[in-house]
Amino acid sequence: MDSTFPDKNRYLNLVAGISVLNGCKLLSIDFPHQVIKLRGPQEAVRACYSELEEMLGRYQTK
Repeated sequence: MDSTFPDKNRYLNLVAGISVLNGCKLLSIDFPHQVIKLRGPQEAVRACYSELEEMLGRYQTK
């Protein structure tokens, strides 16, 4: 995982929290490849990915 991201536990908690708040189920996280798999209604999954992109993008710009 890139050093600009939080540690794995914080990253997992961030992703899991955003997933729950948007009505998604977190299926898996591939830390080395930075791949997140979610399940849920299409609109909920879109909302999750959109919010994750915004939140995680903040770490990349630091």
